[in-house]
Amino acid sequence: MNPHLHKEIGYNISVEIAPKYLEEYIVIMEYFVTKIREEEGNIFYYVMSDHNQKAEGKFLYWGLWKDADAVQVHMESQYFHTYVPQLGQMCERFTVIELDRFL
Repeated sequence: MNPHLHKEIGYNISVEIAPKYLEEYIVIMEYFVTKIREEEGNIFYYVMSDHNQKAEGKFLYWGLWKDADAVQVHMESQYFHTYVPQLGQMCERFTVIELDRFL
């Protein structure tokens, strides 16, 4: 067994929001992030603006859950099923990277 393997699962998601949806996106994300942080299995969740891109509407999400079961609970939540499709329609581009804790 690899001594560096842990149960925590993280995600790094980058999104680019269409300018016409930016205000609506921010309102939804404020609620969405609050709900995520209330989840028992969530360790942390941040949404950060991407200053390297020097443009509005580019964000990075960074979240960590205690294990795969916690991620499953998150993805099966009512608010996830309500808001993820709406957020997806606002995105011009997105990338998801699943991360496993190493150290």
